[in-house]
Amino acid sequence: MGGLALLWDATRDRASDDREALQQRDSTIKSLENEQKKLAQRITSQAGKGRCNTEVDCRVVGLGAKPCGKYLNFLFYSMTDADATELEASIKRFNANQAKLVDLSLAVPNCGVDKPAVDCIDGVCADPARYAPSGKHGTEGH
Repeated sequence: MGGLALLWDATRDRASDDREALQQRDSTIKSLENEQKKLAQRITSQAGKGRCNTEVDCRVVGLGAKPCGKYLNFLFYSMTDADATELEASIKRFNANQAKLVDLSLAVPNCGVDKPAVDCIDGVCADPARYAPSGKHGTEGH
């Protein structure tokens, strides 16, 4: 009977350790998600309005790194009105946090989306395949 009691104690201790590990993981996930919200607001502010004169002003960068090398989403911004140095630092932190969240998650993530093209369309950096407010795609003459 003594061996059975030792096995029970070991199993109970392991279950307690597992609960503590899950609670720590949940706490870390919640903390990272809160930081992601703050970083998303900072990134939006640092990116400016995306105003451009030509496509040379425009940039597109991936947000939310996925394990396959793609991204959750993309941000279009203009070098003319973005705080590029601060923006790049914030995006780097955002993507690092996202990678941690993927590692901590029990779900299998999708592979993300392909990087879109970027062009200056009607004075705004945008994806020419999705944005054509004046009926043109912004790629004529390029």
